[in-house]
Amino acid sequence: MHEPGPVMDQQAHLVNFKTNQIINKNGIRQLILCRNQLGDDFAISLQKTLYSDKYIKKIDVSGNRITSYGLKVIMKLGLMEN
Repeated sequence: MHEPGPVMDQQAHLVNFKTNQIINKNGIRQLILCRNQLGDDFAISLQKTLYSDKYIKKIDVSGNRITSYGLKVIMKLGLMEN
């Protein structure tokens, strides 16, 4: 049986390190804003807020008045880093 060499050990360590970095960071991961009558103006404001955010992974804006344009603004411009 072939045992893992130093390169495999380094790769495994790197993956584990990156996983721990993600798990151990503090920040809001989920934002629930459903059924609040929010519109595209709010989406644009949210995009400006989320632009530099590195933590958020899920946003629920269902049941609002946000159009497909507003959703594109949030997804393409606000969450580029995520």
